[in-house]
Amino acid sequence: MLDLLKKRISRFYYHDFVQGMFALTILANFAINIVETCLTDEYLAQQRVVNGLWMSDMVFTIIFTLELVLNVLCNWFFPFWKDGWNIFDFIVVLFSIFALLEVNLPSELNVLRSIKVFRAARLFAKSKDLKKIMNGILASLAPVLNTVFIFLLVTAMFAVIGKQLFYKDYPENFFNFSVAMFSMYQVASGDGWAGDIARPIVFHWDENGHLTINSVAYTFFILYTVFASLFLLNVVVAVLLDKFTQSQSYEEDQLERKLALSSWAVENYNSLDPLLRSLVCIDTRDQLERTLGNLFKILADRGSALTFAKMHMGLKSLPFVPRIYFTVDDWDSLHGHEGGTDSNSMSCDYFIESLDRLHHQYLRKRSPPHPASDKCYCI
Repeated sequence: MLDLLKKRISRFYYHDFVQGMFALTILANFAINIVETCLTDEYLAQQRVVNGLWMSDMVFTIIFTLELVLNVLCNWFFPFWKDGWNIFDFIVVLFSIFALLEVNLPSELNVLRSIKVFRAARLFAKSKDLKKIMNGILASLAPVLNTVFIFLLVTAMFAVIGKQLFYKDYPENFFNFSVAMFSMYQVASGDGWAGDIARPIVFHWDENGHLTINSVAYTFFILYTVFASLFLLNVVVAVLLDKFTQSQSYEEDQLERKLALSSWAVENYNSLDPLLRSLVCIDTRDQLERTLGNLFKILADRGSALTFAKMHMGLKSLPFVPRIYFTVDDWDSLHGHEGGTDSNSMSCDYFIESLDRLHHQYLRKRSPPHPASDKCYCI
């Protein structure tokens, strides 16, 4: 009963129309957040505006909470927590409820009340294409961290040197390590570094109009610009693109394999597969016949013949996972019409013979296809 309810909930929740409506709800909520930030204090002081914003926030929070409950029911229990998007969804909804109910949080956590604006990021989980891109970006972040670490280390080294060289004359840019680090990052980003930071330090004009060049500062900024800005940052981008491309190829291969396995499973699935799976551990034919004979006695209720009704109810009552729902078509396929047997009942010997045949077929089909096995990857 629970499995059937879970399937119905999953069929409803993952329907394209339902997912599309949730996506539109996320967009509508984000649009209201934008409108709220555009309102002046004069409008925000009006009670009707405050009530309208609170009401809209309550409606959206209820809708997103309902969606989270449906998601939990469809993926109970561990499958839900294995997905990082589900964890993100849970955190956003939880703090949205806290903000709506005005729960008193520690002062350090009050900033998390504004996390509800990240509801818009949940669109990535609704769109397969957007989710694939985001998964590719997230998967490529870990390999990039090594290059980023080298960049930060080099920047920190130049920040220490710059603080020692230019602190006395230019404290606004090299007052301490934090200020120097920020200045060097500005140099690496190319954001007005020449006019704001480098030129006042490198070039000096005296009262007679003569130019003096600080060769140490000149060499310092040129070396850092070439090594950090022109080289290391481009390496970071190159590594990011390379890992992102590999991740996208992996995602496509996984999708291709998933589709192939789904097609294979549909074509080869038999309603008695849960029963046949339980017989895999049996080694000898005598043991298999004894097991099937005992199963016949249970299904036939100690009788000498097995009918469709008895087999349907008997299999449904046994603790197989997933539960077996034996149909008339399955009965006709299992029973057959060879040898002049009565189509309304089945003897013990014929039951054992039929299940033995299906058992051999199940053993042959257990190995799924590997659609990407002919591809070669260099790691």
